[in-house]
Amino acid sequence: KATIGAGPVRHFELGGVGDAWHGLLTGAPMAQIKAASRHAAPGLVIASPEAWGLIGASSEGVSADEATRVTRVTSSLPPPATPPALPPVDPARLRRTVPQVVLERGAGGYGEFRTVSVLFVLLKDLPPDEQAFGKLQAAVAEAEMVAARLEGEIYQCIADEKGVAI
Repeated sequence: KATIGAGPVRHFELGGVGDAWHGLLTGAPMAQIKAASRHAAPGLVIASPEAWGLIGASSEGVSADEATRVTRVTSSLPPPATPPALPPVDPARLRRTVPQVVLERGAGGYGEFRTVSVLFVLLKDLPPDEQAFGKLQAAVAEAEMVAARLEGEIYQCIADEKGVAI
């Protein structure tokens, strides 16, 4: 299943303990995806009203309450007249987003079997927005410190319909 939202997004970088950073996307499209996901099922593509406003002229779909099930793409959208300029990628900054275990073991081209413990932390009362950024930052930094003390790492931070999860 896939859900589509449209609009500006905000990218937060959280953490920083041991110079490890975790990206988190927020914004109206994320809320749209959350609402549209209630209509999604395996094999379906669901567009929010905002996304449908952009693709509806070149697609066919069946409208539901808060979303449209895309049934067919009738024509390709034209590419933008001027592609957006992307900033250069700073390798050192990119490296800080890769888990240390991948940096240490991944480049060697070999694998290993390890016993692992996985823990998911759901921050239900912290919405992924600018008002809660300080609290999100503190929660992720604290989780990083606890993980480091236990010789572990944070794999990712994600926001979905349930809240922010570490």
